[in-house]
Amino acid sequence: MKTDIFTEFEQVSEWFNVNLLLLNFDKTYFIQIITKSSTTIDVNRDYDNKSVTNITNTKFLVIIIDNTLSWKRHIEQIIPKLNAAFYEIRLVKPFRSQDSLQMLY
Repeated sequence: MKTDIFTEFEQVSEWFNVNLLLLNFDKTYFIQIITKSSTTIDVNRDYDNKSVTNITNTKFLVIIIDNTLSWKRHIEQIIPKLNAAFYEIRLVKPFRSQDSLQMLY
């Protein structure tokens, strides 16, 4: 696995160089997907004297992904937003028609 990660970093780095791009290691993260019963494997995530930070969850295209691929963190994030939206709908319900409520929803 360690050699595979190093090889992947080499290929990604070469692709960036060919396309005149620069890989920003300050914004590059490593997430190791595991099962809930397994443990993480300590892997050296260094390339070109730069370290890639290991994280347990990240936000990707508005969805929070964690290292066990569960929805718990994402649900915890959207519940307050949904509660606020439902509160607003309940608040204006007595003053709006059915059509405008459907549009609001």
